[in-house]
Amino acid sequence: MRSITICFLLLFTSISLALGQNRENARILIQQGDFRMRAADLQGAEQAYTNAINADAGFADAYMKRASLFQIMGRYNESLQDYNRAIAINPYSEYIYDNRAKLKLLALDYKGALNDINKAISLDSENDQFIEHRVDDFIALGQYEEALQDIDTLINRAFNLENGYEKKALPQFLAGELELSLQSIDALLELNPYSAIAYDLKGLVHLKQKKYNDAVKAFTRAIELNPAFALAYYNRALAYRYLNKLDAAKKDLKTAIEVSQDDSKIHFLQGLIKKEEGDFKGALKEYDQAIEIDSSYTDALYNRAFILKF
Repeated sequence: MRSITICFLLLFTSISLALGQNRENARILIQQGDFRMRAADLQGAEQAYTNAINADAGFADAYMKRASLFQIMGRYNESLQDYNRAIAINPYSEYIYDNRAKLKLLALDYKGALNDINKAISLDSENDQFIEHRVDDFIALGQYEEALQDIDTLINRAFNLENGYEKKALPQFLAGELELSLQSIDALLELNPYSAIAYDLKGLVHLKQKKYNDAVKAFTRAIELNPAFALAYYNRALAYRYLNKLDAAKKDLKTAIEVSQDDSKIHFLQGLIKKEEGDFKGALKEYDQAIEIDSSYTDALYNRAFILKF
């Protein structure tokens, strides 16, 4: 009986040592993958993380690493599969749920993202970053009241105040609470008077208020603070169009494309301006470019069809 016990202990020890060695090998392979990532060798990183998984299929971190890589590469389905495996191994990791929520947000699965971030918060209710991430989900879902409640919680905790007021201004703007949005923007500018985003948001509020000259001033200040701010050029072009300053609008749209490469909404606005100038051939070309970038761009499809009728 004693010899059987000794044999069992020896076997158990051997298995434990083997498992420990597998885990150590997987850690080394993950480090190699991290090195490849820093060197921008994504294929090499993928191979290293895959080797880590093969070395220790029960190591959640290895799946997490490869899931994050797949997410960067835009391979969302594969990334989701790896996050699912990681959660199956470690269902009590709030960080896995948080990372999977970010992936689902990118994949436009807003409800799935909200479910995951709520799970992460249930596991660590004091983690302010998780609450901040939930704000993004609420805004994406149009649940502005819930977003504002979370933002106020973070502001009361003095967590990342600049970002908090920036986030607060957006759902207030989207909910049509323009004066409250301006108050949040002013609070942001008190913290950081050089915030290009704050001035861009202020310009959007003025656009909504039909104060187009004020909007131009705000967007201009945003561009002065960040000359590579493509969205501010686009927004100022909108304001110029409303002021019937079409040459200035076209100049801003040209700059926006130079800064951001291609963007469907920029081409669409260029198409609108060319149509208003009577350049239907030029407008059709812009709508075609907008549709080429985003084949589901309904307004571009409608306007293109309208021109083709004539």
